[in-house]
Amino acid sequence: MSNNFYERTVTINDPEGIHERPSGAIALLAREYLGRVELDYEGMTVNAKNDMFVQSLGGLYEHSITVRVSPEHDKAQKTLDKLTELISSEEMTSSSTLLLTSNQVLRSN
Repeated sequence: MSNNFYERTVTINDPEGIHERPSGAIALLAREYLGRVELDYEGMTVNAKNDMFVQSLGGLYEHSITVRVSPEHDKAQKTLDKLTELISSEEMTSSSTLLLTSNQVLRSN
């Protein structure tokens, strides 16, 4: 734990990097957590709950990104695990599409 955050640095393994769909999925997962969730990429830190901020990072294939989750709620470690699993997946774009589509279906019901 660093600076009162759980944090983990992972490599972006999807050749498409972090673009619109992955940004939306990352923000969706981050918003499930009540505490603070941040992403740090090449010295720029953003609120991971805002898909536009996430997309503005422009995370590139094979570059590292750090995920930080504040520890004040009991699901901090689980949130960190989910986000780093998505970001480090070679199928981040496909997984993001599924996650966002399922969320839209649930909202419409």
